[in-house]
Amino acid sequence: MLSIIIPCYNAAATLRRAVESVTCQQGLDCEIIIVNDGSADDTHNIIAQLAATDKRIIPIEKQNGGVSSARNAGFDRARGEYILYLDADDELDAAFAETVIPLITKQQPDVLLYAFDAENADGTRRKFSCTEHKDPISDYLLGKLRIHICSLIFRKSFANQASIRFDEKTYYSEDREYVVRLLRSQRSICYCNQVLFHYRYCASSAMHEPRYNAKYLTSLQAMERVLPLVADNANQADAAQVQLNLTILLHLRQYVRSKERDETLWPQLESYASQLHHRTRWRPNSYSLYVKIMSTIYRINRPLLYRTLKRF
Repeated sequence: MLSIIIPCYNAAATLRRAVESVTCQQGLDCEIIIVNDGSADDTHNIIAQLAATDKRIIPIEKQNGGVSSARNAGFDRARGEYILYLDADDELDAAFAETVIPLITKQQPDVLLYAFDAENADGTRRKFSCTEHKDPISDYLLGKLRIHICSLIFRKSFANQASIRFDEKTYYSEDREYVVRLLRSQRSICYCNQVLFHYRYCASSAMHEPRYNAKYLTSLQAMERVLPLVADNANQADAAQVQLNLTILLHLRQYVRSKERDETLWPQLESYASQLHHRTRWRPNSYSLYVKIMSTIYRINRPLLYRTLKRF
């Protein structure tokens, strides 16, 4: 029924725990596809050991190409009716199978969304609920509906028909465009407000590199590709613009705060920042409020910010 795809790169410290969160599930009809994306640590040996103990585990070895290419490789190999992506440093909840199987069997949705929680670096947890939404795309883009790429299951056949794939040149926020494409193409969606996935903060992940480099800009490029996807829906187009503006602001902040930065990227960031004048409808939402306030501050202080950066 289910193909669980686990991309991993230098995941020797966490991979066993992630896989065990799957293999411990009772009555789960699945295959576990572990894609080793050119790891330089002991990941290869750990995968071999795991595969030797469970015939459901299918190892794939490939040259390093990033998480998008690893997920695509797993998708191409998958034979299950439904697809689930699981990162190598996260886990499924113990009640995953007993909750999900009845929902899929009864409702046969194209997409199943479920609640998840996140463990921060200080050990605290935060739950992200998953209740029914009238416009899940707008609410997702506005942060009202939180969706992690690992907090959903989708039918492989409809993703194939809609040619939904990860862009392999996108290294950050690759999941945002993918989720929007899934939600735009689905014909039936099911919500489950039970926590079935546990996300864990990993200080060594690529998202926390000290140097701001060109790969970070692929996050903005992915968000730009979302705009035409939702152009035919006013609410979704407005929400996508808010999300793009928010992403631009966060990148500007990250660039300024980075310990190291590629100075040649500043003109491209400036070009993105020029889009902050785009107006969006007022919404009683923290994302919109942050975007409007920070866009105004940035437009007023942009010359000062630029001079400050040049001194570093």
